[in-house]
Amino acid sequence: MQEPINVEVDVIKQVFLWFLPYQPTDPEALNSNNEVGKLNANVRHSFDIVNVDNNQWIIYIDIEINIIPLAKIKVRTTFNVKCPEELLFEAEVIDTINKNALQTAEKGFFQECKARNIKTNFTKTVNEEEFVSSLRDNMVYQFNDRKKHNSIISLKNKGAYSLTKGNDMLLITQGTFIILDNVLHANKLFNLVHNQQVFHNAVPEPMYYTIKFICMDLIEKKIDLSLLHAALFQICLECAIQLLLDRHAQTLQPAIIEVGLTPDKQKLFIEYGSSTLLQFRNDYKASGSKIENFEARYDWNSLIE
Repeated sequence: MQEPINVEVDVIKQVFLWFLPYQPTDPEALNSNNEVGKLNANVRHSFDIVNVDNNQWIIYIDIEINIIPLAKIKVRTTFNVKCPEELLFEAEVIDTINKNALQTAEKGFFQECKARNIKTNFTKTVNEEEFVSSLRDNMVYQFNDRKKHNSIISLKNKGAYSLTKGNDMLLITQGTFIILDNVLHANKLFNLVHNQQVFHNAVPEPMYYTIKFICMDLIEKKIDLSLLHAALFQICLECAIQLLLDRHAQTLQPAIIEVGLTPDKQKLFIEYGSSTLLQFRNDYKASGSKIENFEARYDWNSLIE
């Protein structure tokens, strides 16, 4: 008789990353080639994992539900998991986690549709059992691939880069994500779908959200980033600075000023951010580390549309 798996799984947090109703003129709605009255449904899954202590893991599951021409939503569910690494992707563990995340996202989708008077005549977006079981092998492959290329998911990288609360660092972290969220999700003057594709080639989408939420905690306390997350944050920061210094700056202005990133604060953001980038690059070079994404140079004003 097989011994029961001794694993503790707790839901830490559930966050709606965004909810976007479709307009009839949106390119995705226009190009969907749906028959009248038919829906085009797509459910995407992504994840991030942080090893916070011996046999203790934080698993972030992002579920994106896209129902054209109604709306799309992305929901992050964060789990605290206590178990040895060899049990992490056992079906009894990872399927339960993914099923919970999917159910949370579906519940959020229908709640948001109801609140906006978007009519839905269905109660499920995907076959739950088939969807969850299809994720398992790919998650194991991605997890092992990340370890192979980035030796990041290990205790030795815990707290590799610390940020301390202060006006300059708060401006750097908050300003970075105000600008990036604008060009990736919020401002329809930008080509959002294209921008997501090109940016997340450099900073994988689930890691982007992990870094963002860790950085938002800086309002209350000192934060620690792994070496990988710190390097990817610097890519985020450099992208934001480049966009403020070139042709996309004017398009950004109304939206970012409205949320408090005034021209004076933008100047300080560029000054503080550039200094932080230089310091990190020197520290990174001295460490002898190699992170492929961070080694590349990006012309973000050409890549972002």
